[in-house]
Amino acid sequence: MANKTPVTIELTPQQLQWLESKTADHGLPNIGKAVRCLINHARDEASADEAIFGTIRCPDC
Repeated sequence: MANKTPVTIELTPQQLQWLESKTADHGLPNIGKAVRCLINHARDEASADEAIFGTIRCPDC
């Protein structure tokens, strides 16, 4: 098992609700696992950087 470092992140209620939904939909043990899956996918996709960070999105502003 990989060494994990606990971190704290701030999410809006809508972001947390979405993340909890995806965690349940995919049978993941907890939200931390869902976040790690998202990060690992982004790291593995060479073209993900521009798609993720190239456009400023603010649906909760």
